[in-house]
Amino acid sequence: MIKASIAGFKPSGHGIGSMLLLASFQLAAQTNQEIYTDSLQNGWADWGWAQINYANSSPVHQGSKSVSVTMGAWQAIYMEHSDFDCTLFTNLSLWLNGGASGGQQLRVQALIGGSQQNEVSIAPLPRNTWTNVIVSLSSLGVAGSPNLDGFWVADRIGVAQPVFYVDDVVLIGGPPPPQTTNSSVTVSLNATANRHLISPLIYGVAFATSNQLADLNSPVNRSGGNGETRYNWQVNAHNHGADWYFESIADSSSAPGADGDDFVSQSRAGNAEPMLTVPMIGWAPKLGSNRGKLASYSISKYGAQTGNDGQWFADAGNGIRASDSTPITWNDPNDANVAVDSAFEQDWVRHLTNRWGTSEKGGVHYYFLDNEHSIWHATHQDVHPIGATMREIRDRMFEYASRVKAVDPAAWVLGPEEWGWSGYLYSGYDQQWGSPALAPEKRHSA
Repeated sequence: MIKASIAGFKPSGHGIGSMLLLASFQLAAQTNQEIYTDSLQNGWADWGWAQINYANSSPVHQGSKSVSVTMGAWQAIYMEHSDFDCTLFTNLSLWLNGGASGGQQLRVQALIGGSQQNEVSIAPLPRNTWTNVIVSLSSLGVAGSPNLDGFWVADRIGVAQPVFYVDDVVLIGGPPPPQTTNSSVTVSLNATANRHLISPLIYGVAFATSNQLADLNSPVNRSGGNGETRYNWQVNAHNHGADWYFESIADSSSAPGADGDDFVSQSRAGNAEPMLTVPMIGWAPKLGSNRGKLASYSISKYGAQTGNDGQWFADAGNGIRASDSTPITWNDPNDANVAVDSAFEQDWVRHLTNRWGTSEKGGVHYYFLDNEHSIWHATHQDVHPIGATMREIRDRMFEYASRVKAVDPAAWVLGPEEWGWSGYLYSGYDQQWGSPALAPEKRHSA
């Protein structure tokens, strides 16, 4: 194809070579590039993380094949291309079919240099109907980029999406970019003006070793992530939620609080302040006999599921019923967890002050109130299937912060910690609806 030859053409010299290049660009500007038509084309590759079949035979939009996609929470079909110059293209066009279920709530994003760019939401897909979705590269934040990595279509609400279909994915060509004038611009900077000290505590890392902390000279080390939402300090175990098949897994030591104590020790050895996460979700993992693993979605109890921990614990499913890709919402949270309250977490803070002293006497200074609570309904759906409301989180923060302060009045209690801007603008209860227009708490509080 002409486009392929242009993409690989890097002329040197001047004169007629430059004229040929300009003519070629003008011709290519009117040429679309196929990404998927019956198969991936033109160097595009499958980098998706979902159940994806690029040779699906029915339904198809045109040709003989389409792509079938079944997504778990936050999964995506990702079509990747190494350092692709998209300056000659204006829009991404793709055909989507909602299949027998319809209603899938999806988003499109592009990547530059491995970094996600703007997110564009797609209207819920109609059932058994092909819909042409056209997204401008400018709305995706990649117009004119010389190093586009690719595009993905992903779940946008943190829940499993029923099977849908993708076909005829094409980049639409546009007019050639305007010629640059190469005019000079002078910018002057005075690095010595308005200088002032800033807090060193704006810098930090998560779960670094003492050697890494020393190497980075990092002042703060945070224990965070989904697993910290369900840490049982009494048995020293974590439930890993959606990160790993909702399994309750013992940490290496059976000593109460050992994982937290080890984190404090590692942080101090690297000359950093430890920042510990205080769980607020109201559930903690429990273990089987001999500190064995337990599964929130046991396949032997809840039936076949669309994924499982085949390598380490085959009975642990992903919480999505295999027969119809429906999330399992009727599970018993007590299968792999035990209900706890703020007094339980206060006892952990008391353990920490007994072991390390209060914050004024060299103990832990910083306590974070849980982790990404606005997506508990996705990352911890086995114990909190409905999105957390504003009132719930407010009340929990007051309650748990007061428990920490009652033990260590000088300690700093921090929050919220969120997954992205949506977590600061919308409650979990609103985010589960997938659209700002449908956010009941936000609308009623406006």
